[in-house]
Amino acid sequence: MARPEKASKTELGERIREIRKRMGDPDRNEFAQQLGVTLSSVARYERGEMEPSCQVLSAYSEKLGVNLRWLLTGKGKMLIGEDQSIGDVSIADIRKLNYNIASAAAEKLSRRIDPDEFAEQFIEAFDYLLSERQLDKSSSENVVGFASQRLKRASSQDGK
Repeated sequence: MARPEKASKTELGERIREIRKRMGDPDRNEFAQQLGVTLSSVARYERGEMEPSCQVLSAYSEKLGVNLRWLLTGKGKMLIGEDQSIGDVSIADIRKLNYNIASAAAEKLSRRIDPDEFAEQFIEAFDYLLSERQLDKSSSENVVGFASQRLKRASSQDGK
């Protein structure tokens, strides 16, 4: 039987714990692996005993879509694009879905590419498209072309 989790000593720790709850409350070990940190680090972040490095904060943003302004200050929305929607679906939900699709697709690629790296590149392309003021077919084609060239270069460098 798992021990009950201790309350956080800091507001940052509380927000970090809130993120894991929002992501479906996976166990800490699974969550730590997704972020690329240790189980004990996630526990210490959530308890407010340690503050995450810039690299870890970046992982929260890039891999989970967490709004760093919210994470650090508590101001704004928790997730990037949460306040924007297409119909009844938030951009944050679409972003998360895209990440999951890209991650699953990368696992099935015959080339040797890290699924997380592929998913991150996929999401970077998605974020780029969201940042464009006018979305049209050519802007989508440009970002997809750029991303595919990056993937080709990365996979050819891995084969050297």
